[in-house]
Amino acid sequence: MSTPKNILKAIRELIDHGDNKKALDMIQEQLKAGMDDYALLLYAGYTHKELKNFQSAVEFFRKAIDKQREQLQAWQGLYKTITDENWDAPVDDFSLEVVDRLIQSSQSNSDKLADYKRTRQRFLLKLGKFDALLAEKETDLFPNADDRKWAITSLSSTTDKTEARELARRLIARAQQVSENDANFDWVLCTLRSKVSTYDEYSQSVVDHARRFFDHELRQIEHELYSIFGNRLLSSKRGLTSDLRELAELCSKWLSKPNSSLKGQNEFSAKVCKYLASGKLNEAFDFIMQGGDQIEIVPLLAVTLFIYRELGQFNKIIKLMDRIDIAFVPEKLRRPVQEVQIIAKFKLAENDNEFREIVDISKKTFGEDPVQFCSMKLKQIYFKSLIKVGEIRDAVQFETLLKDAFPEDDAVEGCSNANAAFGLRSFLNLHLTGNLDLAREQIRQAMTLENKDRHPADECEDILLLARILVAKGQRQLANTQLVLAAQKDPYNAEVFQVLAENMFATNTDAQKARACAERAKLLNPASEKIAKLLHDIYVKQNIDDSTRLSSLHSLLLERPNSEWALRQSALIEVNLGKLDLAVEKIQKLIRARSNATDSTPEGQFDESKREMCALWIFLSEAYKQKGNLQSAVRACKSALDIDPGNYTAKLQLIQLHQGMGHYELAIDIGTELLSPDTTLALAENLRSHAEIIHTHSLVLYVTDESRTTQEQMERLSDIFDLLAKLLQESSTNCVLLQKMVAQMMGLLLSFNDCILTNCIDNLNLTQFPFPINSRLDVFKCKIRCLTRIVNERPTANSVWNELALAFLALHQHQPDEKLLDKCVECLRNAILSTKSRLKRSEYWCTLGKIFLQAQDNYPKAQHCLIRAIQLNKHSDSAWCLLALLYLKLNLLNEALRAMNQAQKINPQLMEAWIAHALHADLTNDPETMDLFRHSIVLKPTETSIRKYAYYLMNYLRAGKVMDEGTMINFDTIKDLYYRCEHENHFMHAIALLAEHFWYLDEAASYVNSIKDHSLNGLETNRTRIHIKSQCNAPNCSNQSEHIKSLKKLYDMSLSDLKDLLLATPPMKSLFNAISLNDVAEFGRNYKSNYYPLLATSMIVFNLTLTPEIFAVVESVRPLHKLADVYPPGMQSSKPEELLCQQQSEEDKVMVRHDHLSDKLFELLKQQSEQDPTSNAEVTKESSS
Repeated sequence: MSTPKNILKAIRELIDHGDNKKALDMIQEQLKAGMDDYALLLYAGYTHKELKNFQSAVEFFRKAIDKQREQLQAWQGLYKTITDENWDAPVDDFSLEVVDRLIQSSQSNSDKLADYKRTRQRFLLKLGKFDALLAEKETDLFPNADDRKWAITSLSSTTDKTEARELARRLIARAQQVSENDANFDWVLCTLRSKVSTYDEYSQSVVDHARRFFDHELRQIEHELYSIFGNRLLSSKRGLTSDLRELAELCSKWLSKPNSSLKGQNEFSAKVCKYLASGKLNEAFDFIMQGGDQIEIVPLLAVTLFIYRELGQFNKIIKLMDRIDIAFVPEKLRRPVQEVQIIAKFKLAENDNEFREIVDISKKTFGEDPVQFCSMKLKQIYFKSLIKVGEIRDAVQFETLLKDAFPEDDAVEGCSNANAAFGLRSFLNLHLTGNLDLAREQIRQAMTLENKDRHPADECEDILLLARILVAKGQRQLANTQLVLAAQKDPYNAEVFQVLAENMFATNTDAQKARACAERAKLLNPASEKIAKLLHDIYVKQNIDDSTRLSSLHSLLLERPNSEWALRQSALIEVNLGKLDLAVEKIQKLIRARSNATDSTPEGQFDESKREMCALWIFLSEAYKQKGNLQSAVRACKSALDIDPGNYTAKLQLIQLHQGMGHYELAIDIGTELLSPDTTLALAENLRSHAEIIHTHSLVLYVTDESRTTQEQMERLSDIFDLLAKLLQESSTNCVLLQKMVAQMMGLLLSFNDCILTNCIDNLNLTQFPFPINSRLDVFKCKIRCLTRIVNERPTANSVWNELALAFLALHQHQPDEKLLDKCVECLRNAILSTKSRLKRSEYWCTLGKIFLQAQDNYPKAQHCLIRAIQLNKHSDSAWCLLALLYLKLNLLNEALRAMNQAQKINPQLMEAWIAHALHADLTNDPETMDLFRHSIVLKPTETSIRKYAYYLMNYLRAGKVMDEGTMINFDTIKDLYYRCEHENHFMHAIALLAEHFWYLDEAASYVNSIKDHSLNGLETNRTRIHIKSQCNAPNCSNQSEHIKSLKKLYDMSLSDLKDLLLATPPMKSLFNAISLNDVAEFGRNYKSNYYPLLATSMIVFNLTLTPEIFAVVESVRPLHKLADVYPPGMQSSKPEELLCQQQSEEDKVMVRHDHLSDKLFELLKQQSEQDPTSNAEVTKESSS
């Protein structure tokens, strides 16, 4: 029987021979048999380990250790198992206990001890017991290079604990030598440094890696290198140093690699880096401006911000940052980017709101305590902004804050705290206390403390501050010297060039240099309103053209679209240049902005806001006026008056607008109110004189308007000449408008005939006028004198030259003199040479042709001038019309017809063309001759057309023909000729006949009585007939014709006889019988619409009434007569204005005759109806006529 000892021996022999499987079978049999022996457990662990059953091996080794802990074999077996490369179970504390037990028992065996310690350090790292590792000597910490490499690789993902980061720093320090030839491990070190070292250490390691391992194919390297480059650029306080240029060269090489991860983008970035490596900032800037959206990508963003900052393009920095969400900027770059943004805002700030924004952003970004700000530059900006917005109110408060923010004995960024403190104290004394001498001493102390490595731009800031102090002290020459030095230090500082331009402009030192400096400042800071204002003032002083000034203002508006000053100035220039739509748009934008601002305006500033709003509305009105949109201009003016009802400028503008629109009565009313002694608006003497001139102009325009009747003109003449006399005595005779008004009034006087002119001279006391007038010749001389003064004052006033030529022509016609015609030609030559407008020149050639045609009968020259006028303007109706008259004189009837047809085609309302056509028809015996003369009278009556039309009309009536009801003429327009044409017998006879025809009987009697030549053919008969109709002194008709006798008898009849005669007329007899019998059917068969005047009059005169049934028939017949509006009253409900427009059948269609008689009857019936609407009271016999 085998003993346990023999069994164990057999198992050992199997193990020694490598038969582990058979050995394991025997072990398992003994374990099942209940054998519990240390050696058996130990052999079980060995066999399982050899058979790669590591978990079972560990279990048996631990059982063996539990059985006899003092024995080392089990500990050693367990150690070999858990350190086997195929063992994948995690390390635990017991594993560490195993190593510690073996280390304790192997103190004499140095080889094993070193191996155990190496394993222990690995276990400690895996278990995260970093404090235990840190407790060891630095030389004993992973002494093997491979172990250190393993440890560093393991730590790269576990650096969240302080002890782990410290351990990593120790290992990195010892592992640097290992990474020299291993690119992958070196990059692991770089990655670990990003987690445990400072950013500078990490960035330097990446740069070093990029230099040593250029062939390392890892996509992340180029991105990290470019980001580090951008960070260093933004953090650089000394510009583009040699180190940065070397780094730019390295970035360029990495980004240019053919296998670059971002091929398209990196080619662009590589080009930028190449420019920076060569120190070519301007070329880099130009290239970046072509980059589009690429510059918003983070690595290139930092490079772009640096270039903008170095070249003073702070406005572009703000624009770029407005498109960037700072949350997406990597944390390492975020602070430098924010710092650049705040610096840019400070450089561009010009008002309290913008400085307040800087304070708020600084506090939001870096906290309330300025000590926490990431750079001295930001501290300085923060303090200066506090001074600007008034949060620092005295020196004591300032010194307290300054002491905390700038500790003594500290210097960073090439600038000591003492330097910064002295600079800020100087800034405080300049802007707050006003102690300029102390400010100058402090900035000089600051400049003596400057570090030689300080950025030239920072030195420039100190020099600029000193220059501002010198300017404030009035030492401009010294300031200029300092400013030139500052420009040399930093040629991209816009403020330096701005102050230099201001200083030169103020002292008139060198206008061209001042302009160049201002333009340079604007180029660097296009968003500055102060620079734009300075440049604008320089342009104005140097008389630079409006286009250049407007371009400058537009560039400011691109940067500051809401700049009120720029909007106002550009609108002014655009109005001058005729760009009215753009001007209106800008003024409207200003008004909207001002309206919003007025709502929140403090009460004390409201009056000023109202004045500004008034000015804007008036400005908008002027722009609309020049644009030709007068209705909008009036509305704008009224808006100004709504704000300030007493605004003088708005009222004056409104007067001129009404003048332009032909609303002369409204203009006169406003002028009268403005000059009224009761008005609340007290005008200064010069303003009153100006207002009187404008008011007089309204009156002159009113009376010289062609639509005015002579009677309306006469009513105003006295006021006008009184005002003109007063103004001529008080004002300068060189006032062009005043001279023009006098010339216009002289022209009006010349339009009157001699009788009326003489009355005007006497009644208006014109002999005492500043230019005494005693005769028509004096009127001519006065007009010519005024026009001559105007052209002397304004030699290029071409329209006045033309008017002067016409005045000389009229004087020649009044008093022939060949020298006057020479003057006419000379005036027109000046007019033609004074304008480049083809339309104007055509008009003046037309006038010249008129002179040759009317005054000299020089037909070839007249034809040449008129053809030249047509060449310049083929749509010149006047030229075509005059050419037609010329051909009529030459008896070239076909050519005349073609010319007049062309004139009428161009302007169907041209009266002269219609007269020419009528004269042509008269020569050719055209049956439409009378209608042509009538139409010319409708357009504008003349002596010729009146005489011709009267002749044809009388022949037409004498022949017993019936007149078309549509041929009526408004005789009020003809009556004016009585005051304008000379009272020649044939003309007076003609106008008297027309007055009779249109039932202006009183006027007809007056005209016919004024005829002195009683031998005129038909005069006596016509006179008698007119007297009968007008019921003047009853003439003796015994020698007259039967017609006159019958007419006399009719007008002498009593009302009863007249009624009998009327009832004897068949149509009327039937109508009145139907009315008396209330026979509606009979009445309807006989009633026509044109019977209504007689019917209505008969109802009143003969005291008759209409029954409702008859009334319904009258109301149903269309069209209703105009008289239905007033009689009977019940008809008013039918709205006859609408009914007259109803379409009728051709047989029932009746044109209502609107003549003077109908109008007079209308007024009488209206008056009767208003007195007693329900009565049919009898009217006088005169009214029934």
